[in-house]
Amino acid sequence: MFEKRQGQYLLLFACFSVAFMVRLDITVAIVAMTDRFSANTDYPEFSWDLKTKSKVLSAFFWGYFVLQIPAGILARKFGPKPVLTTAIFVGSCASLLIPKCAELFDWPVVCALRLIQGLSQGFLHPSIYTHISKWSPVSERSRTLAIILCGQQFGSVVCLLLTGHLASSVLGWPSVFYTSGTVGILWTMAWVTWGVPSPASHKTITLEEKSFIENTGVTDKNRKFDSDTPWKAILTSKPVIVLTLAHICNNWVFWTLVTLSPSFISSVYGFNIKNNSYYSTLPHFSMFVMALVFGAISDTILKKKLLSVNANRKLWNSVAQWGGAVALFCIAMFRDSQTITLIMMTVGLAVNSATFLGFLSNHMDLSPNYSGILMGFTNCLSNIASMVAPLFAGFMVKDEKNADEWAVIFYTAAVIFIISNSIFLIFGSTKVQRWNSPD
Repeated sequence: MFEKRQGQYLLLFACFSVAFMVRLDITVAIVAMTDRFSANTDYPEFSWDLKTKSKVLSAFFWGYFVLQIPAGILARKFGPKPVLTTAIFVGSCASLLIPKCAELFDWPVVCALRLIQGLSQGFLHPSIYTHISKWSPVSERSRTLAIILCGQQFGSVVCLLLTGHLASSVLGWPSVFYTSGTVGILWTMAWVTWGVPSPASHKTITLEEKSFIENTGVTDKNRKFDSDTPWKAILTSKPVIVLTLAHICNNWVFWTLVTLSPSFISSVYGFNIKNNSYYSTLPHFSMFVMALVFGAISDTILKKKLLSVNANRKLWNSVAQWGGAVALFCIAMFRDSQTITLIMMTVGLAVNSATFLGFLSNHMDLSPNYSGILMGFTNCLSNIASMVAPLFAGFMVKDEKNADEWAVIFYTAAVIFIISNSIFLIFGSTKVQRWNSPD
């Protein structure tokens, strides 16, 4: 039977899918926008050099970094529904404006619109975590979060496969932005219609389902949402510090694989991965599939009480980070083999989906009331690692064709994973913290 909470999960899954379509659409479209030899001359082309294109592509992430922590506070104060509505609507409108603004005002205005999209998506994770903490029973939380978060991979796969065809069609590169923007507007309409802040405010939910959700450790029903956030207790909490470290380390390694792998494979093996759309989508597709598989196994373990919640979280975090470390060691050790490298990169990203059931679920374990704020805090700091990791690689690799120099990057990432998960195993906790309900 399709329960009301599952409808909320489906909306959030679609939200992540739409958000990642908006986030990634320009990575494909910009190739057509700057292709002077394109057969399709019906649409404007721009003579942007690599430096200019880098500014356009990076503008989103500077905006995304800024509002993570304020987003968690706003989502808790006003509720996730109005915050998510505004965020996706604004980002989608920016997509619709990009084609005409690029034609009239060139790259500076495109950068500004991408910055706005990044600012708007800064509200995404904190708002969704706040919403999930109200709707998701503890016994279903692993699978719920895995399903919702793998909307990122689903949106990435759809975007990478669809945008290439749109950009090369008679509709031209503007259709890429019009498509993602329109899909975002449609999601906003669906969210306004069917998104419900909590089980208590749902008009047609059964009493049985409502009681099941509210009696399994979700947010305090009578908690005042205008109370002060206990920042001192949060920032000095050992489990929060451990969680933050796990998030930072995971982002370092994940974005090392995602952003640097194409350059490594292209430089060392002469294989242009970006021109192979099917391989480009394979890691994202594998993450999508394995997140569903891992989520189902995790919930079965919890329902049958084979492991405690604490042991379950640490099991899946080990699969993700120690499993990823094994893949990274294989890439470094067998760096002369293109086949092993391609397989291990896909495996490394596939097992990383287990983080959805590991530290990425830990925010709601520690504090259901402040899970959105916690997610904003850890996600903000972890994005620094996302920006620093490529800079570290640029400093270490002097000759891009030298596989031995690249091996240092992968060995370093593997060691980071080993240390990160070791600390999480020893000091991590799933116990609800006292400051979750300071009254």
